[in-house]
Amino acid sequence: MTFKKLDNFRDFGGYETTSGRQVKSRILYRSDALSKLYPAEADSLRDDFGIKTIIDFRSDFERATEPDPEIGGVAYHALAPKAELAEYASESRDLKNAVRKSSVELIQAGKTEKFMTVRQDMLDMMKTFVTDAGNRAIYRQMLEVYLNADNYGIIQHCRGGKDRTGFGVAIILGILGVPKETILADFLLTNIYNADMVTAKMADYRDVTSDSVLLANLYDMLTVKKDNLEVAYDEMLRLYGGFDEFVSEGLKFSLTEQEKLRKNLLV
Repeated sequence: MTFKKLDNFRDFGGYETTSGRQVKSRILYRSDALSKLYPAEADSLRDDFGIKTIIDFRSDFERATEPDPEIGGVAYHALAPKAELAEYASESRDLKNAVRKSSVELIQAGKTEKFMTVRQDMLDMMKTFVTDAGNRAIYRQMLEVYLNADNYGIIQHCRGGKDRTGFGVAIILGILGVPKETILADFLLTNIYNADMVTAKMADYRDVTSDSVLLANLYDMLTVKKDNLEVAYDEMLRLYGGFDEFVSEGLKFSLTEQEKLRKNLLV
């Protein structure tokens, strides 16, 4: 089963851990926004993929303008970290007026200032997933959903399935013992899954601007780089001493809880 309008849907199980065990497959999924699904496809998440639980990292505004489909028998958790740039990058709204506009419309209107700093803004946003107490609480709540095996299979998503979701997946895989380089490689798979979408959007942007600097920033907005996740790891090291300490102290996810997660999700 493939989904016609989902670009970044995938199973993030199957990876080998440093202890030689393996993350279970067919119960851990990540995606871009499920609001794009056709009704029959939405039911397929439950019937063909065994999805019982959806975690939606999008903001209140994003969810209100493009809600996920309601799927009978599937639990829904709205967990929104502060990620204003992710909303802007996903073409959710004009940040000043809170009106839904596409990036093309904003460029045509001359509202390009935010796009010109997108690279640094993206790095700063990823840092806040570590430094901001509210964001840490959101990802702690995410882990609580994964602790209960009755919730499996679980799909987590944001708008593009890139950054908010990428950070959530990195936390889970890290706790399970998947090597950091493997986690970074999974993060970068977004560029492969989203390649056709990125090509189409860049063609749209070139139709309305020839500014090479703006186009480079727009490309950065649509894609991921290794540094996007590395800066979060750097903040974990700076503030807590490393990933393990961030999980235990920053997310307040105990060693007992971590072992339970590994028991649930490793074979």
